[in-house]
Amino acid sequence: VVSYSINLKKNVEKQSQKVALSQLKKSIEEIEDNSLSMDKKIHQLRKRCKKMRGLLRIIRPQLQISGVYDAQNQYFKETAKQFSAIRDKRMLEETFKKIVLKYNLDENRYMQIVQSIESMKVQSEISVQNYFALYRAEFEENRKNIEQYRLKEKSSRALDKGIKKGYKKASKLKKKAYKTQSDKDFHAWRKWVKYHWYHMRLIKKNEECVLGPRVKVSGILADILGDEHDLSVFKRFIEDVKCEYKVEFMGYLKQEQDLLRKRAEKLSDILFCNKSPKKGLLISLLQ
Repeated sequence: VVSYSINLKKNVEKQSQKVALSQLKKSIEEIEDNSLSMDKKIHQLRKRCKKMRGLLRIIRPQLQISGVYDAQNQYFKETAKQFSAIRDKRMLEETFKKIVLKYNLDENRYMQIVQSIESMKVQSEISVQNYFALYRAEFEENRKNIEQYRLKEKSSRALDKGIKKGYKKASKLKKKAYKTQSDKDFHAWRKWVKYHWYHMRLIKKNEECVLGPRVKVSGILADILGDEHDLSVFKRFIEDVKCEYKVEFMGYLKQEQDLLRKRAEKLSDILFCNKSPKKGLLISLLQ
């Protein structure tokens, strides 16, 4: 089984194609695994799509064939989006329980919020199975698309621009998010932190002792920002909910969000320095 990793001492083009094909195969295996629940299958497929998009981001500057990135990125984005309603409902349920538990709240006081979450319409199991079947049917075509992941540069330098762009983008968006404090800007920053995390995972084994800790910290940061984003989604959701204590509950959401943003800022100071990397692939990222 090919891991989500690229050996920079080997042909990077072939390595990238192997990683992509491995992610596709694993996604099919997980869909067909009867031991996995429906929720777990959806979670895994969405995760595979994100890992594919992370890979595409890192090789994008070197892709030879015009339009490959746009088409493939859009495909995996739309595939994950098919299950967003199901994911959002589960997330709202879990987030509500977390807030109630952490702040020792009376759940019955916010029953209208609970009922609104329960009434959300999501895809039926039959609909989900049909989409899984369609995804399986598209496997062969997707496999052939991976053959178009041809790069101008085959050595380790093939990843330089992709990694640096991800790093610089995440660093820039961090500054903007903390300046504006807007949910939208934190969401944009979260996405690029996650791309940076995937990029570090892809090259980690080339500098395990140095990049291992970076992967761990960026993964933790991505999770914190994921929780922060869930709170933003919850805030938007309850704007249209009729509940006497809506403003009160919104206050707890905001309080939790502020705590997560402070935690994220401390961690991100470790990862993103003020100056953009200008030399060397691995060393420059860590200076």
